[in-house]
Amino acid sequence: MYPKAKICLLLSSLFLMQGCNDSDNSSSSSSSNQQTRFIYTSTNDVQDNRVISFAVADDGSLIERASFSTGGVGDADDGDIDAQGTIRILGDKLLVVNAGETLGDGSITENNGSISVFRINDSTGDLTRIDQRAEHSGIQNMDSFGIRPVSIDVKTVAGNTWVIVANQQNVSHCIQPTDGEKLESCLDQYNKPISEHLVDSNPDTRNLYLYRFDVDTGVLTPQKRLATYTARQNGPAQVSFSPDGTKVAVTTLGIVNAAYPASTELSTPAHTFLYDVSVNNGDFSLLNSRYFANENILGSIGFSWSADSRFVYVSNAILTSHFISDVGSSGLRNNIAALISLDTTNSNDVFDSSPNMNSQPSSTGSIITATRPAACWTWLSPDNHLYAVGFNSNQVVKFNVEGSLLEPDQMVTRKTETEGDSKDIYVTYDKRHAYVLGFKSHDIAMFSLDADGKLTEKSASPLQVKSVQVNGEAPEITQRYFLGIAGYPNSYSGF
Repeated sequence: MYPKAKICLLLSSLFLMQGCNDSDNSSSSSSSNQQTRFIYTSTNDVQDNRVISFAVADDGSLIERASFSTGGVGDADDGDIDAQGTIRILGDKLLVVNAGETLGDGSITENNGSISVFRINDSTGDLTRIDQRAEHSGIQNMDSFGIRPVSIDVKTVAGNTWVIVANQQNVSHCIQPTDGEKLESCLDQYNKPISEHLVDSNPDTRNLYLYRFDVDTGVLTPQKRLATYTARQNGPAQVSFSPDGTKVAVTTLGIVNAAYPASTELSTPAHTFLYDVSVNNGDFSLLNSRYFANENILGSIGFSWSADSRFVYVSNAILTSHFISDVGSSGLRNNIAALISLDTTNSNDVFDSSPNMNSQPSSTGSIITATRPAACWTWLSPDNHLYAVGFNSNQVVKFNVEGSLLEPDQMVTRKTETEGDSKDIYVTYDKRHAYVLGFKSHDIAMFSLDADGKLTEKSASPLQVKSVQVNGEAPEITQRYFLGIAGYPNSYSGF
């Protein structure tokens, strides 16, 4: 992760260019009251991470209400974080990860990130933090059992509710090679040799960690580490159960080369891992690990599951020249892998323990930016409209989805923002409104959706968020970067 930039960001020509379901459907609200009424995002503040609440007006405009301390710290001083699924809502409980490392009492945490759990007031949207460690004084968060937790998911399987947290650890990317086309010679975003990162002295902190979740009390009970990832794979960006609860998918970033086009010699490929879920006598396990990887695809971040739990639609921030083609008359690039469709039933082809690194993905979507191939965050609506956000271009592209096929239908550029600002997207349950985080601008773009799912940015957009201001002024960009977005009631999540 870059200190003041990120792998989805396009800097000026003087600098290096960089690209960027949960369908449990549990809700405390009745079926007649499923419409999204509150939106939440986290500030990722390094001193006091907070969750900001917004009320959704009848016309879909957001009304900022209040902010609530998570009791943990964010990681914004290290720059933007590539991740999806930072906040999850189940019933009247909101779970959010704190990506910063917490020192604190060694009996509670050991330099790890943490998880905060809140109870949501159904009438006001206010949050009340739930103590996770009754044996300790005060209200405590839960240890993430890893460094930099960035993604979380929750699912009820075989009568128990399970939570999985993805700990990304400190990722490293090739910014400046010092000895030809040799990855080990690269200096990373911290001006340190990547060879130090590749030694991987603490791989266990780059992991998936499992908890059992009490949906009534909101308390997490740690279970075990489910998986770890190597330095060359780099850390996870998203973890998500399939809608039917039988599988778990995980994206990892790989080591990204910041040049454009990226070099295969100065990078390692992103991975999309797939696991089968097994629950026997209350014991949860991930089995049959397999993955998709291609040496020309770097920085896989957000993804969405198809409703039938068969396909995973993965966004990819950076590509090599192998997948880059000219812009067509439509303004959308064709035949490249900024978005890919992976068929999870085709385990001998797409998800393979030793894939053919020179083969193309089973299906490719179209590019979503005119500046460099990049897609970072996704949302799939119940009527199969896939929305992908490009950090670099501040664009949202709508795709019509049929199985593995992704057909581009519309490209919209956010108002006022011209360079590297867009992050997560959320679409309301009634499919009439959408919101896109602007992490550096500290605003939220607001869109109306028509019957075909096409977007129009509202005249009042973007909403400038006041909670993050310091003495009436916007904070330094290294202080607060919005991370994650979720809605209540959570009648549907699109990834």
